[in-house]
Amino acid sequence: NIEKCYNVSATIEIEADQKTVSNLIEKFERSPLIYHLVRISGRYNLMLSIVIPNLESIENFIAKEIRSDPGVKHIEVNVGELPIIPRVWNPPIT
Repeated sequence: NIEKCYNVSATIEIEADQKTVSNLIEKFERSPLIYHLVRISGRYNLMLSIVIPNLESIENFIAKEIRSDPGVKHIEVNVGELPIIPRVWNPPIT
């Protein structure tokens, strides 16, 4: 049960050069904290969503895992409750 270990989630949008984005994806695609990782277009070019025990842990994660990379230009963070996972997700395949 996720609520026993984690209290908050965060969506983090990252603006970085393409090499840094690729490196971050490689780094994060096996992280047990990250449940959503996607390249995006617009001001930011990478978005990830994490579950984490508390706000201090989010700050530590960002400082150690993201801001420490010199290719990262800007970050935006949105913090919220734990994610609501759909009970059924079955997109149509055409």
